[in-house]
Amino acid sequence: MRYNYQPIVTSIGRDGMFFWMPEVAITVSGKNGNRRLFALVDSGASVCVADIAIAESVGIELNKKDPLYIGGVVNGSHGEPAYPANVTIKVEGLKEFIIPVYFGKISQAFTFILGQKGFFDSHNVKFIKHRDVFEIVPVQRKK
Repeated sequence: MRYNYQPIVTSIGRDGMFFWMPEVAITVSGKNGNRRLFALVDSGASVCVADIAIAESVGIELNKKDPLYIGGVVNGSHGEPAYPANVTIKVEGLKEFIIPVYFGKISQAFTFILGQKGFFDSHNVKFIKHRDVFEIVPVQRKK
């Protein structure tokens, strides 16, 4: 499935500056219902991460015993704790699937990030930046 890059307003640089980023509409499901939002498709993210408010709003139970400390470029290597859960996700135009997601206090620019473990290892992603489009194709695994 092919998707368009989306304009994202950031606090980097001048006021009102925006960048075109590979974001895709997703639906996250939990015991209290569903929530539709946009997720950044980020090949540089090791895992999938999301804001803890999403887990609270749809009723996703988190494993508080095994936090991962999410760092990155801004927070460094010892950032905020994020708690894992297996989450049902539906990417617009694709079939529903379950992936591990770490929920914590993350960037205000992106509330959900689709990373390597759980997403890129089960989907082929092709970025075509000069056209501001990207493609996501589920991997067909042999049984």
